[in-house]
Amino acid sequence: MQMVMHFTDLALANSWLLYRKDHAICAGPKTRPIQFLQFRMEVATILLAQHHGADADLSTEEEDSNQGVKRHVTELPHVS
Repeated sequence: MQMVMHFTDLALANSWLLYRKDHAICAGPKTRPIQFLQFRMEVATILLAQHHGADADLSTEEEDSNQGVKRHVTELPHVS
């Protein structure tokens, strides 16, 4: 589990460095890029929102697919 957390931290750090580089090129010196902690919080918020939205989408799809479905039941002889 610790390895997963370390790789996640590494990926976030690399992403933030790329963000700062892109921000310097695109936005120029007018605005300051967000700090690393704020960047981590925004990434976490977005991932949680996507995960929460995916769960809601799955539950409505399951409810819609189960309505009106009737299965044919075949009787099997009882073997003693």
